[in-house]
Amino acid sequence: MKISSWISSIIPLISYCNPKLYAEIFLIYVTGRSKKWLLLHDDYLLNSYQIISLKKCVDRLCMGEPVCYIVKECEFWSLPLILNNDVFIPRPETEILVEKLLDKLSINCNSKILELGTGSGAISLAIAKERPFSKIIAVDYSINSIRLAKYNAMMLKLNNVSFFLSDWYVIFDSIKFEYIISNPPYLSIHDINCNNSLKFEPYGALFSKYDGIYDIEFIINNSSKYLYNNGWLLLEHSYNQKNIVQDIFYNNNFVNIFTFKDYHGHDRVTLGMKY
Repeated sequence: MKISSWISSIIPLISYCNPKLYAEIFLIYVTGRSKKWLLLHDDYLLNSYQIISLKKCVDRLCMGEPVCYIVKECEFWSLPLILNNDVFIPRPETEILVEKLLDKLSINCNSKILELGTGSGAISLAIAKERPFSKIIAVDYSINSIRLAKYNAMMLKLNNVSFFLSDWYVIFDSIKFEYIISNPPYLSIHDINCNNSLKFEPYGALFSKYDGIYDIEFIINNSSKYLYNNGWLLLEHSYNQKNIVQDIFYNNNFVNIFTFKDYHGHDRVTLGMKY
């Protein structure tokens, strides 16, 4: 079957917006060719293995599985990242978290930064790229996440970030940082019914007890032991958690507490300074 014929046969089966785009993404993944090559060779004959692989991709998409898991990669902060089902998919909204930290870091800064719950390494790797003199430690409780994050760092040739296995602050004793940053689990169990694709992502990376606030509260309550005076804590949270997150910051004697909106106008990132 020719590429052009395959695309024509698949488009009616894909119920998402711009089905041709998904068809092209799968063709790039399965054939290993560039989009430009595919456009110039739409009469290329797909072999039986490629056709079977493409069908599996489309079937998974139609089952609701996110395309990032199907093709095993995504983009965050213009960085190509390898992805698998052991980590959640980095969202564009999380780039706000990166932006707000970068606003506080000069180009030549050598600040010590801790990321809690790194997943694929997206946040730390974005910071490492933009602030090459910074010293970043990123932790996650999942060994598979740590392995993946290390692999992404190697592929991107970013050497100023180190990844360690740890359940939040467990491995740290007297180490302190200028900045702590995290996109922790903050969804309520009720949210899983609102988005079918979430069932494909690791539960522990997305959902938290007590209506999604448990891990956020734990991170804030324990952060002072690991922050220098005048150090900053930056957290991503759900659109409806601004008030409770700010209250937890206040109750832990943080000052200069601000919340910032994401690209959709939703409250998304709150930060505060240890006093």
